[in-house]
Amino acid sequence: MNVINNAYVSDKYQYTMGKSYLDCGKHEEIATFNLFYRKAPENNNWAVVSGTEEVIEMVLALGSEPESFYEKFLPGEEYREFRKYLSTMRFTGDVYAMREGEIVFPNQPVVTVVAPLVQAQVLETPMLCILNHQMAVATKASRVCRATNRPVSEFGSRRAHGPWAAVYGGKAAQIAGCASSSNILTGAFNGVPSTGLWHTASSLPTVPPWKGSTKRSAIISAPTRVRI
Repeated sequence: MNVINNAYVSDKYQYTMGKSYLDCGKHEEIATFNLFYRKAPENNNWAVVSGTEEVIEMVLALGSEPESFYEKFLPGEEYREFRKYLSTMRFTGDVYAMREGEIVFPNQPVVTVVAPLVQAQVLETPMLCILNHQMAVATKASRVCRATNRPVSEFGSRRAHGPWAAVYGGKAAQIAGCASSSNILTGAFNGVPSTGLWHTASSLPTVPPWKGSTKRSAIISAPTRVRI
C-alpha cells in the first residue's frame, strides 16, 4: 500500500507550469503567494482558521521523492531535466501563517508563501486542499457551538469524504469549539474525549412485567446531538 505524501496531492498543471519557469530561467525568482478567501458562505463575514499545522508538515515533505516518482506523471525526454531538478528540490522559502482557531476575514491572507517560483507554485493545490476542507468544517462548527449553551459533539466520520477527512474534520471541529468527537483517532491525536451514542442496531431487554410472558421490549436511549 502506498503512503500518501500530502505535498504531492497536487494538479499536474502546477508541474507543467513549473517546467515553463525552469525553461525560461525564472524558476529561482522569489515569488509571494497569498492564500485568502473572497467571501464567506451565507453572507457571514468571518471564518475560523484550521489546517495551518498540516500545511507546515506538508511543506516540509516537499522534495522527498526520487526521480522515478516524477516519471510516473512527467514521462518522456522533454521532462528529463525537470525531473532531475524536482528530485533534488527542497523548500527554501518562508511560510507565514495565522494560528489555528483565529478568526480571519475576507481578503486577509491565511497563509503567505515567499519562495522560489517553482516551489511556491507546486504547493498551491495541496495547500488549498488542506485549508479549504478544515476551515469549512471549523467555521460551521463554530457557528453551531455559538448557537447553543450546551456541549456539542462532532459526529461526522460516517459521512466524511474518506478517512483523512474524518480525522482532520474532527480536529477542525474541536478547534472551533466542539467538546468531543466520535472519531477515536481524532481524540487520540488531539487529546479530546471520544464519545458515542447507543447504536440503533442494539436493544436493551427488560424484565417481562407479567408472569410467564416471553415478550421483550426495546429501549433506545441517546443524548441530544448536533450534526455538523
